[in-house]
Amino acid sequence: LEDNQIKYAETLVKKLKNTDLSKESFAVGITGEWGSGKSTFLNTMKNEIGEDFAEIVEFNPWLCNSPEQVTQDFFATLINELSPKHSTLSRDLNKYAKLLNKIAKASLSFFGIDLDLTPSDDSLNKLKENISDKLANLTKKVVILIDDTDRLEGNEVFEILRLIRNTADFKNVIYIATYDKEYVTDVLEENKIKDPYNYLEKIFQAEVHLLKTRNYLLWSR
Repeated sequence: LEDNQIKYAETLVKKLKNTDLSKESFAVGITGEWGSGKSTFLNTMKNEIGEDFAEIVEFNPWLCNSPEQVTQDFFATLINELSPKHSTLSRDLNKYAKLLNKIAKASLSFFGIDLDLTPSDDSLNKLKENISDKLANLTKKVVILIDDTDRLEGNEVFEILRLIRNTADFKNVIYIATYDKEYVTDVLEENKIKDPYNYLEKIFQAEVHLLKTRNYLLWSR
């Protein structure tokens, strides 16, 4: 089983390396119940990808304690990894993160909006497009690994999915996230998503389902 998973990871990484990322990001979901080896499979993929092919960013959202902190920590991690080699890009990412934070704060204000702090949609979208174009011009891909998504509270899970699908769907970026699909679909239903399975298909273009090995089903010869 271990050898088969390694070969499976190798095959998947080979396909990812040949995926066109010139127009949008690409997301892979690694699903399975607790103990099915999601983290191990993710690490196998990481080793196969290698630093020669990509800038690898590992994001641990389970350290966050609110949806707002998920977004802030995500961009802080991304900036920290890219800043040594890509200072201009990092500055734009920092500006983008601050604008997103201001919007989040404005939405929680008493009147629901703060005219002095909230940027226009045009300015935010323009900055996002600029970041996306700069990422597309990098010599390497950017691979973002997100483990233990199913450790999060419901709103934090939703924020991770929104990052992948909308807020940070930059060109030249590959997301690889692990999660318990049953838990995540329950979260989506709680957030009034009528068809959670279809919703996930729109976020993750590929999905790997790992089966948990039951000791009583194994035998030796």
